[in-house]
Amino acid sequence: MQTREELQRQIAVATELGTVVSTMKALAAATIHQFESALGALDDYLATVELGLQVALAAGPTPPPVTHRRDGHALIAFGSDHGLCGALNRLVAEQARVVADGDAGPAPRVFAIGERIVTELEAQGLAPESRWHAPASAPAITELVEDLLPTVERVAHEVRRVVLVLPQPAGPAGRYGPTARQVLPLDAARLRRLAVAPWPSRRLPQVVGDVGAVRLSLTRALVAVDLHRAVAQTSVAVHASRLAAMQAAERNIDERLEELRRSYHQVRQAILTDELLDVVSGFETLRDR
Repeated sequence: MQTREELQRQIAVATELGTVVSTMKALAAATIHQFESALGALDDYLATVELGLQVALAAGPTPPPVTHRRDGHALIAFGSDHGLCGALNRLVAEQARVVADGDAGPAPRVFAIGERIVTELEAQGLAPESRWHAPASAPAITELVEDLLPTVERVAHEVRRVVLVLPQPAGPAGRYGPTARQVLPLDAARLRRLAVAPWPSRRLPQVVGDVGAVRLSLTRALVAVDLHRAVAQTSVAVHASRLAAMQAAERNIDERLEELRRSYHQVRQAILTDELLDVVSGFETLRDR
């Protein structure tokens, strides 16, 4: 049986660990709200970009989809810089492996967002040729996308398609599963849908300047929004998974503390009982004399 001093030390350690977990849980919850707000703002911006592209597409024939002479594809895997988010990075890496195996062309070119996803990708035999740190805050997303976008556009002219692999909500709150979606070339059905969509007002806008240049600029903006959304969605998933992990850890710590306190009280009661018995025994010994 553990001594009272040992139990006191364990209770103190568990209490301190519980304080750390509570702090991390509060930080994860606050960060989730930050990135969810960024996603909401991106939805509004996406609607604006799509309206502009709709005008540009209606100004002339819809351009044919871009074709590339080269084969193969590129994967951009989104994960985290730090741990404590469950199996999220591993699941994304496994999905990247599934996408790679589903393409009959040469081995994919792989890019990674987040240091932890790099290790998981390498375990799947997908060594990234470039990597970026995951943003620590919502304002840092813009800086990351500005650095990432030129690479994506360059690679898009060297391969047949560029695919994003990232986590998405799956099942109960705090549970995320991997998904894959193509970012370039743009989905032809999406462009056709925009070209024939009704305009939301009676005032029909016109394109000023070169229609091709306007289309190119808006297409680039659309890709940038897709990258923004992928980064923000991944950040929400990472911190939601971390929040779920901290909540589970908090429950386990509370249960462990309850066990330790119960054991402590039992040991303390046993010590008091022994002391009382010693006193009674001593008293009886003195009385018999």
